[in-house]
Amino acid sequence: MHVTAQIFTKTSKFTHKISSEQQFKEYVGEPLSNIYAEVDCIKICYELSNKKLYFINSKEYKFHIDFVSKVLGRVMEIVDFNSTNYTNSPDRKYILGTINYYKQQSLYTLEFVSEDDLPKQELLEMYAILKDSLQINKPIYLLVNNMYLKALEPQVKSEINCIFPDDIFGRQIQQALVIGTAYGIATKVTNNKFIANYKNSIIFIEGTPLSLPQCNGVVTNTFQTPLSHINVLCNNRKTPAAVITNYDSILKAKNLYNQPIQLNVTRSGIEILPSTLQEVGLQYKKKSSPKTIILSADTNYKKLTDFKNAIIKNNKAIGGKAYGLQQLYNIQKNNPTLFKVPPSAFAIPFCYYKNHIQQKNIQILLNEILKNKNLPDSLLQNKLKKLRKAIKDAPIDKKLLLEVETKLKAAGSEYSYRFRSSSNAEDADGFNGAGLYASYSGGFINPNKTIEEAIKKVWASVWTYEAFAERNMFGIDNKSVYMAVLVHRAFPNEDANGVAITRNLYRENFPGFTINVQKNEVSIVAPPDTVMCDQFTCLGSENFTGEPGKTFVQYITKSNISNGKDVLTEYEINNLYNALAKIKQVLYYTTTSKYRYLNTYDNFALDLEFKFINKELYIKQVRSYK
Repeated sequence: MHVTAQIFTKTSKFTHKISSEQQFKEYVGEPLSNIYAEVDCIKICYELSNKKLYFINSKEYKFHIDFVSKVLGRVMEIVDFNSTNYTNSPDRKYILGTINYYKQQSLYTLEFVSEDDLPKQELLEMYAILKDSLQINKPIYLLVNNMYLKALEPQVKSEINCIFPDDIFGRQIQQALVIGTAYGIATKVTNNKFIANYKNSIIFIEGTPLSLPQCNGVVTNTFQTPLSHINVLCNNRKTPAAVITNYDSILKAKNLYNQPIQLNVTRSGIEILPSTLQEVGLQYKKKSSPKTIILSADTNYKKLTDFKNAIIKNNKAIGGKAYGLQQLYNIQKNNPTLFKVPPSAFAIPFCYYKNHIQQKNIQILLNEILKNKNLPDSLLQNKLKKLRKAIKDAPIDKKLLLEVETKLKAAGSEYSYRFRSSSNAEDADGFNGAGLYASYSGGFINPNKTIEEAIKKVWASVWTYEAFAERNMFGIDNKSVYMAVLVHRAFPNEDANGVAITRNLYRENFPGFTINVQKNEVSIVAPPDTVMCDQFTCLGSENFTGEPGKTFVQYITKSNISNGKDVLTEYEINNLYNALAKIKQVLYYTTTSKYRYLNTYDNFALDLEFKFINKELYIKQVRSYK
């Protein structure tokens, strides 16, 4: 009997046809960005001159230009390659895209970079060949995730299956937030009331709470943006965190509630496994007590700092948030058409907080808390509540109050004003402090929202249980914490509000910004349950073709409360990009923070809050982002 030997060969550099899902897997490589989890990708190249489609061995060729130069023999400089093959240039030789397989959604998509304004007819030709060449018995969808494709979609949808970002994001089952492994008791927390001790727990919660207790790991059932409080807090703490939409059924089916478990969070998947009390105990022992950090502060400076004429050179007297706004004022002065800043801004320095809490009745309560480091949580919360009340009830410095009132009357007594926290224990390298402290409105309009009350409430917010516990977790000496107050005119009804990070969070060492923006005043960092915002990355054409003037957008999620419309117009996005680029440029070359020196320019990230009011861009906050 004749037996034919089966010969296994190394996957070739490319193929013109894929005949099965197994063959597809042989050509897949890692995606260049980690926007979505559990994705296999194959780069494709369609040669216009001979209408040949290449499925590229994406393990061997990470970038299209590598394949084109090494296999097809067309060597070009990167800028020339991009400006020729990702534009409507008459010299265009190729259409370059990616086939992505989303494992959680069981979807195959055809995707293009946001910078590509590919010709309609050539797209239709390539798609027809692609359908014949990719024989996997599943439809191939064009992912419409940028403005160019959104405009093109009505013209091609009769011939091309189209899909949108929410079809991918919304059909996820899991989402990795903070990578890592944790051991703990699986503990479900209903209504996010964190009143117990969870230091040995992996907590399972609902939604996006503003605060989190100390714990070993976090799982929520609601998808998160990179800038949600869960993401920010867990990243700062280095606490593994994930989204598992059906965690309740998983834990019940395996009878894991109130049992020791292991949580593994990776980019390729998330696991919940049974564990032992011994492993939980070992993780607890590995947690070393943090070194005591004594924060510095200038408590002698007494001037109410007017940002129009600011001369303060650092944040030692007014805190990071106020100093960041001062930096924005300085940049805006030199670039008045790029963006606006909150009007009538000034800072009440640390010294006034220090003087206020030195009143005898406040000091007695404060000393009781600081001297007893092992108070039970319930007793500690009660004592902190009494301390906050004492701070709010104590008389304020009449001279300070008169000076603040005089400033606000000069700025306009008909306006409402925001009084915002600016402590030395927030917006700092190694300690973000996001969401720990409070802001309040005050002015002359509403007798129930006075200036005095607003200032004292901000001061009192230093001593919430959440802020106190978070500082203890990082080893911050609470005696060294001081609170300044940033004051500026309150914003009227806004068209949109958002948070921007001046780097591409989904791709290392690559230019671009990450934007989360929502309609009107709906929160970005702690949105109502089920509410999603517009989330996208944007890139300037100067980084792609070498020619400035355009901003390219890749949408990741879309707002589900904006009636199907983009929250920002193309003009507004371009305006925002230009402002962010200038702020990043100025602060990168002027900051003395060690954070700057640990990063390339592309990875140097600032966290900015912005608003659009009557089509005008306001930037209200800047701080470093890790």
